[in-house]
Amino acid sequence: MAYTNALANKLADTDFTKFRVLAGFDAITDVIVRPIKEIRCEGIDFYSGIEEFGLAIASKKTLSGLVSLKREMVKPGGNMTNYACALGTLGVAVDCFGSFGLPDIEEVFLNMPPSCSLHSIGKAFTCTALEFRDGKLMLADYDYFNSVTWESLQDLVKGELEAACGQCGLAAMANWSELKNATEIWSGMLGMLRADVGNKKTVSIDITDFSYRSKADVEELVELLLLFCKQTRCILTFNKNESFMLFRLLFQQNSAALTFSQVCSGLYEYFSPYAVVVHNAHGTYARSEQALVSAGSYFTSNSKISTGAGDSFNAGLSAGVLCGFSIEDSIKLAAAVSGYYVRMGKCPGVGEVCEFIETNQACAVNFN
Repeated sequence: MAYTNALANKLADTDFTKFRVLAGFDAITDVIVRPIKEIRCEGIDFYSGIEEFGLAIASKKTLSGLVSLKREMVKPGGNMTNYACALGTLGVAVDCFGSFGLPDIEEVFLNMPPSCSLHSIGKAFTCTALEFRDGKLMLADYDYFNSVTWESLQDLVKGELEAACGQCGLAAMANWSELKNATEIWSGMLGMLRADVGNKKTVSIDITDFSYRSKADVEELVELLLLFCKQTRCILTFNKNESFMLFRLLFQQNSAALTFSQVCSGLYEYFSPYAVVVHNAHGTYARSEQALVSAGSYFTSNSKISTGAGDSFNAGLSAGVLCGFSIEDSIKLAAAVSGYYVRMGKCPGVGEVCEFIETNQACAVNFN
């Protein structure tokens, strides 16, 4: 089918099944819930936003209270798993390394796309995601994030991991912030990826919200990211909160007047990666050797789901890079994959993304 949109036409002509990606290392069961504000004869009222919910919680100070939750769905979760589901639905082969269950894969993960190959590195855990119109709160099991180590990976899946490193066209790692041993694991991964002499691997890194990690931990991570950017074709992707925090740490800049373009360019100049991508619900900035570019989003105030939206964005970004698209077209594709996911509550296939791009206009870029 021919489309009037040039990006949709390029996507429609691409065979995504020829691509292979390695993804790690967090995998959990997401239980998506909405906190109930009031139950009436006419139906249920939910808290409209995080602030309203927070005020209700604060009002229970010195008292006892109950929060009732309406379960929306149970799905494969974790940054890596959400990312892999989005790429797998496009047809990309994904070697997924995460805690899918031992000795058998938990049933919830068996619903992932058939192009996802699951390599389990531990027992499965659960995360409860509280969904609101203006965001989400993730209640995660901390014990899980302590259980994954480089040693456990070597014991359980060393051969599979080495093979996946050699075969992949792109390696993606996410959630450094919650994985206690992520620096050690990522350092080991850099050694494996570097072993493919003469082939500078493409790597996508999403560190996620690191606000509760120590300054010493973040400084150690920064040194590791510099090595990744030097030794691989590295893409650093951040949301607004993460990018601004890291910029302020690196440049000792406490000004409240920072701009997206300033932060994106500053991080690019500091790390010298293949690209830095900074996004929020209303748009994206990306800086690469090509240029500093921006793209609008497909924002909606009536999202069906927000948990996993950033991971879907990263999957669309990786898909564009695998296709050899410019960084500008790659972030446009990322916005479309994420926009479809948020509006429809599911990951899109190639045809659905093409149709979505063809029939929907991205919002004007708004970085306020």
